[in-house]
Amino acid sequence: MNVTLNWLKNYIDFDFSAHDLADRLTMLGIEVESVKELGAALQGVVVGKVNSIRPHPNADKLVLCQVDIGGQDALQIVCGAPNVCEGMFAPVATIGAELPSGITIKQAKLRGEESHGMLCSEKELGISDDAAGLMELSSDISVGTPLAEALGLEDTVFELEITPNRPDCLSMIGVAREIRAETGNELKLPEVNIHENDTDITEATSVTIDAPDLCPRYAARVIRGVKIGESPAWLKQRLESVGIGIINNIVDATNFVLMEYGQPLHAFDYHKLGENRIVVRRAAEGEQITTLDEEERKLTPDMLVIADANKPVALAGVMGGYDSEITETTSDVLLESANFQPASIRATAKKLGMHTEASYRFERGADPEAVIPALDRATQLIVELAGGTVCEGTIDVYPGKSELLKIQLRPDRVNFILGTSLEAAEIEQILYRLGFGIETSQSEDSSYQVTVPTFRGDITREIDLIEEIARVHGYDNIPTTLPKGDIPVPVPDISVEVRKRIKQFLLGSGMMEAVNYSFNHPNCFDKVRLAADNPLRDALRLRNPLSPEMSILRTTLLPSLLDNAQHNHNHQINNIALFEMSSVFMRGEEPGRVAGILAGEIGGGVYGNPYKNPDFFDIKGIVERLLEVCCITDYAFQKTEEPTFHPGRNAAVSFGNTLIGIFGEAHPEVLENYELPYKAYLFELDLEALADAADFSKRFEPIPIYPSVQRDLAIVVDFGMQSDTPIEIIYATGGDLVKSVRLFDVYVGDQVSEGKKSLAYTITYHSATETLTDKAVNDLHDKVVNRLGKELGAELRM
Repeated sequence: MNVTLNWLKNYIDFDFSAHDLADRLTMLGIEVESVKELGAALQGVVVGKVNSIRPHPNADKLVLCQVDIGGQDALQIVCGAPNVCEGMFAPVATIGAELPSGITIKQAKLRGEESHGMLCSEKELGISDDAAGLMELSSDISVGTPLAEALGLEDTVFELEITPNRPDCLSMIGVAREIRAETGNELKLPEVNIHENDTDITEATSVTIDAPDLCPRYAARVIRGVKIGESPAWLKQRLESVGIGIINNIVDATNFVLMEYGQPLHAFDYHKLGENRIVVRRAAEGEQITTLDEEERKLTPDMLVIADANKPVALAGVMGGYDSEITETTSDVLLESANFQPASIRATAKKLGMHTEASYRFERGADPEAVIPALDRATQLIVELAGGTVCEGTIDVYPGKSELLKIQLRPDRVNFILGTSLEAAEIEQILYRLGFGIETSQSEDSSYQVTVPTFRGDITREIDLIEEIARVHGYDNIPTTLPKGDIPVPVPDISVEVRKRIKQFLLGSGMMEAVNYSFNHPNCFDKVRLAADNPLRDALRLRNPLSPEMSILRTTLLPSLLDNAQHNHNHQINNIALFEMSSVFMRGEEPGRVAGILAGEIGGGVYGNPYKNPDFFDIKGIVERLLEVCCITDYAFQKTEEPTFHPGRNAAVSFGNTLIGIFGEAHPEVLENYELPYKAYLFELDLEALADAADFSKRFEPIPIYPSVQRDLAIVVDFGMQSDTPIEIIYATGGDLVKSVRLFDVYVGDQVSEGKKSLAYTITYHSATETLTDKAVNDLHDKVVNRLGKELGAELRM
């Protein structure tokens, strides 16, 4: 939003320079993006009077003008403007002037005649796009006066960046109120005096609000007998200085008040309103309106419109209608000043792609108590500029009126939060300058009851008031102090530590992290062969998806990683080692998952680390090592029949009764669905389950003082037996004397019977209290062999 220095001074006295004011506003929380001197581009341009004109001897369309610019002899200037005439006052660019249009004025000869300057049009001066002729100036201006001074352009424009929570600063008075907080000077609000005629407004019009939830307040006045015309120079200059276009005296008056009070208004041609009345309602299904920009808009029932007895005549809070606009034939005006629900205006403006000065303010929340002051001010200006008489009274329908918010403020709390030693009187003065009402509470803590004005809808809590005190007191004035109190011992977050360790391990193992969208195509479940009753198919669907391929929230990470592998394969990248750590979306929760894929070839392709095709044990090793870095040891693998994986080449991993995840070789149909010509190995683990099972506590274990003994054991068992089953029996038989059991070989072939396999283990025996003798170890080892044979039918392989 733009404000100007001179315009602000109409509402408050201050002696800051432009740059001082910019600094002070910025420190108050109103960022000044730029400061522009309006008259800077018109240096060297003065007011001149054309004393005489004679034809150019060598050009039919040019004339020689003798121009008086005061204080020296008249200048001869060659001119070709069609409206130049003797006695005319016009801008004169003198030698050396650099115009906004890019022209630098030099002494020159035009068709053999000298020209000592240039008579200028508005376009050449950058004032408007009018290039039809010279800019005509009032004869009341003294010749030689700098044009910037003559036009009132000796001003400074501040471009402000107003945050969405401060709509009260979207006006001159609002910014002046902030300056008041800085200086303590009183505001000078406009004095409004309206002379009304004898016609009661209720005889001329009425207002009905059918949607009070979207329109808390609507007020109107009727002005009869106006004359539409051009606005005076002072009004044009004010509006143009802040970037608002000129329309006519009626519309310009409403725009002036918009900038002054921050309250949007709209003027209707009274006689173009059906039954000369207003109805505020929701749009009907299929209803249309042509807006002031002559665009036809299709409306929906969630949009608020201003209607007459028959049809919509304006989009509430956004733009007026073309069929009821002010034109040269307008004689009577119905002037609107209203307040609308911000979310409704925001939704309408966004849906229709319309963003106006009015919607910009209503979207952020306009002050409902500014409705009447702005209406009266605009009425006064219209009568001054366009004549006419005002019907007696104001229609003011206010269904949304509410009590002012009162907040308890404790001075001790203010100083505790800010680290200051402000006196109660200082706190009172700051709040008073900001427009808050203050009453001393009867409570023992000497607190205040602070009444929040309606223009400060962002203030709802005591801490908000403390922030206001801080910014006005000055952040630079708050002393720097060291924090006091005990420093709490940080409690480590297990889930964060688990994620960090997993990521470090997977990156260190040569895998690359993938970052995918949280959306998937609904057919992804079929592509990974999920069972029809699998709960992962119960995915949340988006109401407005970016595309059908991204219409559901994913419940598993595996389809995304398979998509990544397919994409890389299509780009001739076949060595895939990816992982992803992210959330999935179930109904009512967002659990974390870590998943990975190995495909194509792995290895470095160098001596000692050649390329090789990954297998089941590569993905199993990654999962086991991942569990180790999370300090999870008491995990177990179980056989599973998950359709996504190859039968017999997958496993589930669990901790106690909690399932942690699954891993294995992808099913051939899954590979075909993703057009992958090679095997792929996948894993997906539950991060919450990993965090629950992780134990990062440090325990001291003394160095063994007695030696351990190792024995290898090879047994022949049924082919379908899991390798963990013998291990469980070995531990159960040996008790504390079995330190570890490690599977080091699996054999299937001619040397074992059909339907059988050989499992070879290394068993480490150890005692913490004595040295185990060979006899003790042999006896224990025989017990293990005998029990394996008895319970599993295992045969010792020699």
